[in-house]
Amino acid sequence: MDKYILNNLKIDPNLNTSLPPKQYFIKNIGIDVITLIWDAKPRTFNDWVFILKKNDFYSKLGKLANSYAKQNLLDGDALFKEYSDLFGYKTFSGYKRELRTILWAKTKGYTVTKSTKYEDINLHIDLFAIKNGKNYAVQVKSTTKGDEQEIYEFTQFCKKLNLIPVVVIVTPRNIYWSTTKYIQAAEKWYIENVLNKKSQ
Repeated sequence: MDKYILNNLKIDPNLNTSLPPKQYFIKNIGIDVITLIWDAKPRTFNDWVFILKKNDFYSKLGKLANSYAKQNLLDGDALFKEYSDLFGYKTFSGYKRELRTILWAKTKGYTVTKSTKYEDINLHIDLFAIKNGKNYAVQVKSTTKGDEQEIYEFTQFCKKLNLIPVVVIVTPRNIYWSTTKYIQAAEKWYIENVLNKKSQ
């Protein structure tokens, strides 16, 4: 589906290295952590750390962090720590949430597939789902707090692509699948915090 998305949105898939460090690292690390974790299917976080080490991820990240820090007058050690956590623990946590969502959605009659790296990073789409001829784009989270802008952007991409947006909240005990509640809250946040400020 990624070619369809690129053609319809006309977005340049090449990331700009002058952008913030996350995108700089993703472009230059030479390792697709999203594809890697879904191919490897680690059972524990320690398994995932072992896989990252085996692929020389941390040494590559360290070199990039130092280079980026020097160019932008930042603390290289702090950058390394922050993005080690992002690509390590947060990637693993996100993978486990998405895996739970896939298994749950299948029990409800959905056919579910994982998005590509481009769709995940740039369009905020984690999964695609189909049921009764309807096509859904799914964003999986542990909470919506602080992510209202991302959810709003996600819904705008879905409108352009003719997909039904779904926000799924995964907690240790429950999975909440919604096509309205979290999306309406994000739209309200956007109106109050972006549109209203522009008009002042």
